[in-house]
Formats: sequence, C-alpha cells, structure tokens
Amino acid sequence: LTNSLLTERTTLSLSAMSFVEALAKASNVNFGPYLELVMVPLLKITGKTNKVFVRKSAATINSIITHTKLPAIVPYLSSNLSSKNKQIRTYACEFLFNSMNLIDSKKLNPHVNVIINAIKNGVVDADPSVRTTSKKIFESFKKLYPD
Repeated sequence: LTNSLLTERTTLSLSAMSFVEALAKASNVNFGPYLELVMVPLLKITGKTNKVFVRKSAATINSIITHTKLPAIVPYLSSNLSSKNKQIRTYACEFLFNSMNLIDSKKLNPHVNVIINAIKNGVVDADPSVRTTSKKIFESFKKLYPD
C-alpha cells in the first residue's frame, strides 16, 4: 500500500488514496492500525508539485480526520511542522487545525504537549500561512483548554 501511494504512476497512486479514503469512511473498520502505514506517505505526497496528487492526498487526510476522529493522528501532523518543505508544513498545520476542531478534547488530552509544541513552532515559522493557521490552532486550543 505504501509503495502504491508513493508511486509516480498517477492512476495507481490515486486508486490507493481512494482505497484509504474508503477504508476511513467505513464505520465498521478500526482504522488505528492503518494510521502509521498511510499517514507518513500521504503527508509526504502533500509536498509534491503535482497538484492532482496533492489535492487527493489532502482530501484523503481530511477524510481520515473527519471519519475516524483518531487522536493518534496529532503526532504525525505536528512532526511534519518541522519539515523543510513549506507546502508540507502548511498542510500539516491545516490538518492539525481540523483535528483540533473535530476530535473530542478528552481524547486529545494525551497529546496536549505535542499540540503546545506544534503551536510554538508554528507561530515562529517562516511561512505566513503556517503562522496564521497556528494562531487559529491556538484559539481552538484556548477554547478546549481554558486553563
């Protein structure tokens, strides 16, 4: 699956992303074991120059966030905020913002320190869109954890 996601063959890669998206949408599937397998390649794809790959990868990750609401996704997203690729950082920040708004705050509790570090790194990022989204993440964080 990982090789299929990362291939330069458009049809194969897009089909693999569609499969992952369908797997995430299937309510009877425990997606947790697949998270590690798919998140690293999908986030890597968001840094490509081919917009078809990037859009499909972003849609797939958003689908995973929306349908699974797994808090275990947070460390994958925050670790990509230190990527050298500006586009990966931008997407990771947007995905983290979506996660903050969709995942229950009680489930996010184990990842509070990871989120705080992501906010700290994001607000001083060289890219203005990452800084702006990090500020939005901070606002969401303040609402979830007022203390």
